[in-house]
Amino acid sequence: MGKKLNKEIVCGIIFTIFALVYLVSSSFIPTMSLLKTLGSDFMPRIYGVLMLALGIGQVFVSLKKEGTNERNISEGNKEATQQKTQNDKKLGKEDKLNILYTFVAISFYIILMKPLGFIVSSSLYFVIQAVILTPVGIKRKYVLFLLIGVIASLFAFFLFRNLFNINLPSGYLL
Repeated sequence: MGKKLNKEIVCGIIFTIFALVYLVSSSFIPTMSLLKTLGSDFMPRIYGVLMLALGIGQVFVSLKKEGTNERNISEGNKEATQQKTQNDKKLGKEDKLNILYTFVAISFYIILMKPLGFIVSSSLYFVIQAVILTPVGIKRKYVLFLLIGVIASLFAFFLFRNLFNINLPSGYLL
């Protein structure tokens, strides 16, 4: 690894520490049980475990990638290293644009929630986000995106409305 720590490893370690703090904090949430199995601390714990797994995974993947890069450099494979650096710069620019597009999509999702309702706005958001996150060079399957978006939105709407008794915006159109 050398003297300089890889940014991805540092980010993974920070994310793992944050997840641990989040998990410990979620254990102090007072439980108000809607069902015998689900309490108010259920989802925060699920999120905490997922964040912890992602943080640990980030560290391991970064360590493995770092080892591969060192092996390539030590074997004298400078051409492959230069090609990888160029590809990383290109992907970095695409990632930054995708982050911007995601923030714009979330903003429109929030703005359109009340007039269009949860089901329509969530379905549209899912399709737009799936298009944003589809890598360049891979064919976008709009019909599949729309189908998954509508089914997931309907499921979430009826789950919150009927099981949790939480009213989500139905919109002016319905």
